[in-house]
Amino acid sequence: METTQLRKAVFKKIADIEPQQRYNLYVQVIKVESNVVIKRVDEEPVKMSICLVGDDTGCARVLLKDAQVAHAKEGELVILRNANAKIIKERVRLEVDIWGKVEKLTEKKFGEVNRKNNISEVEYEAVMTQ
Repeated sequence: METTQLRKAVFKKIADIEPQQRYNLYVQVIKVESNVVIKRVDEEPVKMSICLVGDDTGCARVLLKDAQVAHAKEGELVILRNANAKIIKERVRLEVDIWGKVEKLTEKKFGEVNRKNNISEVEYEAVMTQ
C-alpha cells in the first residue's frame, strides 16, 4: 500500500484574501464584536462569536463557533487553519467550519496589527457573466 506524503501548510496574509477561497492565517484578535448563544432546530445550543482579527497587512471579521469561542479574547494570538472566506451581506467574513481548526499561537509571527486595511469593510457586488 502506497503512503501519501502530507504537504506543509502555506500561510497567507489578510491582504491576500479573496472571496470563496480557503486560507491558513496567523492572526491576533483585535476586538470581540458579539457573543451569542442560539438554539439549533434540535434545541441544542450553539455558541457563536464574531471577532475582528488582524495581522500586519490588514484585518477582517471571523465567525467562531462552539469550542472555537474560547479563543475569542482580545489580544489573543491564534492560528486559523482552512478558514473559508465567505461573502455575507456583500462583505468578506472568515469562517472556520468542520474542515478547519482554530489553535492558540505561542509566538507572534507578524509585526504591528494594521487596523486601517479592514477587508470586511469592502463591499462586493454579484455580477452576472455570460
